[in-house]
Amino acid sequence: MSGARKPLPNWVDTIVLPVANLLLAFAVLGLLLVILYGQPNTGHWAWAPFHYLGEYGHLVGQFFSAIAGGSFVNVGPEGGLDFRPLSNVLAPTTTLIFTGLAVALAFRAGYFNIGGESQLLIGGLGIAFLIYGLTARVNPGGGAPV
Repeated sequence: MSGARKPLPNWVDTIVLPVANLLLAFAVLGLLLVILYGQPNTGHWAWAPFHYLGEYGHLVGQFFSAIAGGSFVNVGPEGGLDFRPLSNVLAPTTTLIFTGLAVALAFRAGYFNIGGESQLLIGGLGIAFLIYGLTARVNPGGGAPV
């Protein structure tokens, strides 16, 4: 009898495993938040599990509302919407997404690419030289444009 296992059905690979991983990630996040920031149980010891489950829900809710509120939009001083947090998130995210796409493209082509970070740095350097070259042609004196 061989030691090879049967492969899992497709529905388990596509539905059950990602959901189980997500639930496990939430459990670990909540456990860390309760350990670091949770209020201690001051009631009877029998109520401790319910107390810490309540703390878990409260802290995870605060965590995600802070991330969602601080990453997308802020309410300005006059009540207007300020979209600078969204642009501050998108600026580094796009470079990381394109770096990941470059590595994935090489992997799909059959190559093992170990230099994703270097590609990101050299690409940034190339864009800096390109922008410098374009602005030097527009403004050959080097001073501020009029």
